[in-house]
Amino acid sequence: MIYELMRASESTTIGEFIATCADPILAHVNPGLLKTKDPIVSIHKDHSIFAARIPLAENELNWIELSPENLKKQTSLLAPNTCYFGIKRGELYGTYLVSSDLIANEYFSNERNYLDGIVLSK
Repeated sequence: MIYELMRASESTTIGEFIATCADPILAHVNPGLLKTKDPIVSIHKDHSIFAARIPLAENELNWIELSPENLKKQTSLLAPNTCYFGIKRGELYGTYLVSSDLIANEYFSNERNYLDGIVLSK
């Protein structure tokens, strides 16, 4: 799926990945809603970061620019090697993890590279 979305995006994109919603409260209350909260995150050559909820139908993506100040690295005692990040405020507020559904290239080769790229790009 990520490859189709990348082809549809601008040529200035250097990497994209699917962020899986990891909100512990939502997971406890209604785990079926977690998948509807997954966004795609796009990183551009000028180091700007955009995200959009994955559309349920064939609708266009509604891209929202994420400022580096709005992103934070998060950790979990139960899964210390998992690449978690949080969006502090806005429409996409929540906790996410970098899924293995990503574009591997010379800029980003794995989940850790993406996490470092979006959180440390300040």
